[in-house]
Amino acid sequence: AYAYALVCYNRDDLDQMSINALALVEQGRVDEALEKYRDAQLGKLLQGLDFRQDRERREMEAMIPSLRLNADLCCFAGGEDNLQRAGEIYHSIALSDTTNAAYAADYAQFLINNTLQYDKADKWLHLALRHSTDSLQQAELYSKIGLICTYSSEKIQASPEYLQKAKTIYENLSQQDSYSNDAHFNISYADLFINMSQYWILQPDIYEGATNASDLLYEGFGYARKAVELQPGKYVYKYMELFKHYAISLHEFDAYDPGMKTQESLDAITSLLHSAIDISKSADKKDR
Repeated sequence: AYAYALVCYNRDDLDQMSINALALVEQGRVDEALEKYRDAQLGKLLQGLDFRQDRERREMEAMIPSLRLNADLCCFAGGEDNLQRAGEIYHSIALSDTTNAAYAADYAQFLINNTLQYDKADKWLHLALRHSTDSLQQAELYSKIGLICTYSSEKIQASPEYLQKAKTIYENLSQQDSYSNDAHFNISYADLFINMSQYWILQPDIYEGATNASDLLYEGFGYARKAVELQPGKYVYKYMELFKHYAISLHEFDAYDPGMKTQESLDAITSLLHSAIDISKSADKKDR
């Protein structure tokens, strides 16, 4: 995921130091790239800015792309120390403007992906939701909160409510051409189906859960496929992720009811795999 994130950075948004760091990464010299950021100590510079003044706010905002690259590079390199450093950077960005929904959401996503601190992430997602004025962003936040509830034994019953709120927003936006023909919207919608499927996978009635999960993931394929068609190559990684979840849910049928794994279901998986391979060929070299 972080390899994918690194190749997507727009160099026009980065300072020269970060551009040089990316060049080192592409040569496989990850440790040297990280050393550049350690020497610059961007996180401490960000924490020292008084962002109440317009000039300093602009300076702070100009630093964000390089700071994010620093954090993602740490995640890409791996290791406890690097993950801790990445968390400190994302936390600093979020604290620099707690009214910025995107900053709060990004920090929450880091907590979900890398530290499994769901309760802490939940607080930052709700903070982001309070300050969000964008409908698509609100849908994404509801979806993520729903996923967090799914993984909490104490909150799992609240998950469908949040997921349904997200789905209602997506359904309304899909009626507008500006959204229905937007690649990011479609891949974001597909993500919701992954999150909804995770709720069903954890239900006590395992057979019903696996069935509903598979149906939801299959529906999500339509949106993921459209995203790839709208922007060939860009969302291949996300499409593969959706396929992975779908294949796993179908194979789980075998554990619960061997009779469910029919030749038809195996053919469906094979067909989707061939489709995923064909789509992957449309990606550019870095995406592959």
